[in-house]
Amino acid sequence: MKFNEVNALVEYYEERIKTNFDFHFNNLVLGDFYEGGGNVGRITDEEFYEEYFNQKENALIYLLNEISEEGEEFYGLQNRLIHLKRIIDNKMTKIPKDEIDFDDVPQKVHLPILKYREIHNPYNRSRDDSFIINPKLDRTLFIDTLFKSLKGYNFISTTKEKFDPIFKDVFYPTNKVQWKGTELQITTLINNLIDLGSLDAVMHNYKFKLISTYFINKKGNDFRPKQLGAVYADKNVLIPDDDSILKVIEEMSTHY
Repeated sequence: MKFNEVNALVEYYEERIKTNFDFHFNNLVLGDFYEGGGNVGRITDEEFYEEYFNQKENALIYLLNEISEEGEEFYGLQNRLIHLKRIIDNKMTKIPKDEIDFDDVPQKVHLPILKYREIHNPYNRSRDDSFIINPKLDRTLFIDTLFKSLKGYNFISTTKEKFDPIFKDVFYPTNKVQWKGTELQITTLINNLIDLGSLDAVMHNYKFKLISTYFINKKGNDFRPKQLGAVYADKNVLIPDDDSILKVIEEMSTHY
């Protein structure tokens, strides 16, 4: 990446994490306030930190890796990125570590989640970093099949090169995949891929945040995790039998 490109991104994240943090963070809280009918009880910052910071944290790590072998002119940018990462880490340490909501997790996946939590300390791992493909599957074939199926039914507007990174441990803000379907269709897809065993069961705990991390809606706007959860909880039984997303799921279940 060119110096000017990286510098512009660093300035973008400094403005949102340091300079005007309160303004941007309050906009996130404000959205939840109105979605809750103007009555959401006590507003605790820690409840919103993970939703606000997860995309930015992944982007900072990506940029640091991208410029790790560049010349001395990038040293200043590296230090600014590390400073932003420290700010995020200090905020994230305030989030309670045992916050898995088992009410929304099927009983059959409780043990895998507990085993996962024993191995991976929530603070040490990158949060909500990627869609985790079942290691028993052919990773390349799975991604190719899913991409062709979604593209064929006109659910996504992107290239294969921009689709691949959602299954890797990186995030770059310009690479979000545009979802041309509905909120119900994308939540139905991800839930079924997890239930089929194609995606790791532990993802049940943060699937809606992952959707908001890697996808934008057909209008080009970000998805809201809480809105996705509400839509799926209220309407998943109402999806028509002839819905195209069910055809995608059927194709994926046939291959795997």
